[in-house]
Amino acid sequence: LKLLEEIFKTATCEKDFYQKLEAKELKLYSRNGKITGIEGNRKFRFSRLGYTPELLQSLEQDPTQNQRQEWLQNIREKSQEKERKW
Repeated sequence: LKLLEEIFKTATCEKDFYQKLEAKELKLYSRNGKITGIEGNRKFRFSRLGYTPELLQSLEQDPTQNQRQEWLQNIREKSQEKERKW
């Protein structure tokens, strides 16, 4: 998750995000021809990790570092809420 955050902070667009993940040797997987997550021992959808398609598309609007930090904080909070439910 830390690696996803680091890459998200520097990515300039959705495609750049995916390319940087692949450069870090993370395997991406697709559903219906669209990249939807990363694959290791298990598959993790970006949306389940908090990286919704809308959020990734918003990278193309060249957000400030503060905006990116806010988005990442929201992702962390939602992730913690999910963990508490389990």
